[in-house]
This record gives sequence, C-alpha cells and structure tokens, in this order.
Amino acid sequence: MKITSLILIQIAFFFGHSQEFKKLDEDLSISIRKVEHVNPVFFDTPRYGKSKAIAEKLATIYIRFKLRGELSGTIIDFNKLSLVDNNRNLRHRPKQFFFDYYEVKKIKLKDFKHEDSFLKYSQEGIEDFDHYLLESTKTAGVKDISHQFRLAPVIIPNENIKRLNKKKNKFYSVLFPTKEKEKGSYTLYYEDVEVYSFTVKKNESFKVD
Repeated sequence: MKITSLILIQIAFFFGHSQEFKKLDEDLSISIRKVEHVNPVFFDTPRYGKSKAIAEKLATIYIRFKLRGELSGTIIDFNKLSLVDNNRNLRHRPKQFFFDYYEVKKIKLKDFKHEDSFLKYSQEGIEDFDHYLLESTKTAGVKDISHQFRLAPVIIPNENIKRLNKKKNKFYSVLFPTKEKEKGSYTLYYEDVEVYSFTVKKNESFKVD
C-alpha cells in the first residue's frame, strides 16, 4: 500500500509540475517557460516613436519558450505574435526573435513583401503600437537610423526543435517593447489565439511551472 501511494504521489507531482504545450495551429505548439521585464538603461537602448523628437526609450518583455511540432519545411511568421498591455490597451509587435544562436532577420517596411500578419489580427478596442524603431548606431560612427520593420518569415528545421527541447536551458526567445516601467499585466497572442496571460513587476524575472 505504501509503495502504491508513493507511486501515485510521484505521478501527481510529475503531471502537476510539467509545462503544458498549447496548440497554436495544425503544425505548431508552444510552452512558455520564462518571463522577464527589463527597464531601459542609459546606453544602448533603442527608442520608439513616430519621430526623433517624440521618441522614448521603452522597457522590454522577454518571453522564453519551447516549441513542438513536425514542421516539415513550414514557413513560420513570427509577426503573428503580439503582446497586449492590458492596462494601457496597447498591442505590441515583436521587436526580436531568437532560436538557438540565430536572430530572425529584421526587414525594413519598404522592403517587406509579405502580408503584415500583425495588423491582420488587430483586436477591436485595442490600439496597435506600430512603432518606429530608432536604433542608435553612434558607436559605429553612423547617425541614428529611423525605420519601421517586420520580422522575416523563417523555416525552423524539425531537428532544431528536437535539439532545443532536449536541452533544459535552451529556449526560443521573443522580445517586445512596453511602455510600462513598473508593474504590468499582459497577454501573449499568436494570431487571435490567447497563449499566456501574466503579471510582471519592474525588472522581475520568473520561471513558468
């Protein structure tokens, strides 16, 4: 009886603490593993705005996750990801996406030839913060560059997904700007699918069990 009870406790503990995968579409599932809020620093922080005169440095939300699926060469458009600031009713597009040691390429708006899937899934009553990114490149001897950008659609090989899933501390990462520099409430979406809601404080980092 004691052995049976111990086994049942171990099974309950395993399933109670395993990270669940949420289905995004027919090919892809996601499991959120870590969230982090980082306030802007004095140096090397991009500014956002419709012009240089009104641009501001924003905080960053990092979301780390695992993916699962047999993609078989499927093109993934991570512009479909969006982060809604529930307090301000603002919806942000991702500013960066990483897998393994690779950063998904940014394409300037004037050169982007694909459908803008961020705007396609706009939500009624929520403002799209379709920002300009003003990247400071003064250290390279170049004046500030102002542009709107999109993330390039990419193919992530199945081997990459399987390899990262086997490594405990290896994740995919997506970064969003946010105006909130203190405590904020957010919801992550893929297309119009609600993926994960959370609250995070200033410069807080937490793992998702």
